[in-house]
Amino acid sequence: MVEENLKPISTTTRSGEKNQGQLRIIFWSKEERLKRALKAAGIGLGLTFIFIFLPIVHFILVPLALIITPLVSVYLYKQTEEVPKQNLICPKCAANVEVSSSNKFEKIELICDSCRSVLEISAN
Repeated sequence: MVEENLKPISTTTRSGEKNQGQLRIIFWSKEERLKRALKAAGIGLGLTFIFIFLPIVHFILVPLALIITPLVSVYLYKQTEEVPKQNLICPKCAANVEVSSSNKFEKIELICDSCRSVLEISAN
């Protein structure tokens, strides 16, 4: 089961302006993580099978895909949360600042495109 939570955050500029907000975080259950990992493994093995029929390059692509497929699957299985792409408001100029997607919410630093201020996003 995929669960979305809103986490209260504080956005601060280096000059001291502060803004309160919420950051959306997606949490995956064990079953959902297993589905994602198995889907990635299926796609990887399917591509590996297709690579078999490509002349010359199959000497490189097949072993590479056989190595990468389990690594990607394990990585996806271990990923428990994600911060999806979203917008926050700059405390200095009130412009929208895009927060790109990341795997974990820790301390995030961004640069506002409008006023070029460095924004530090941290949990309250």
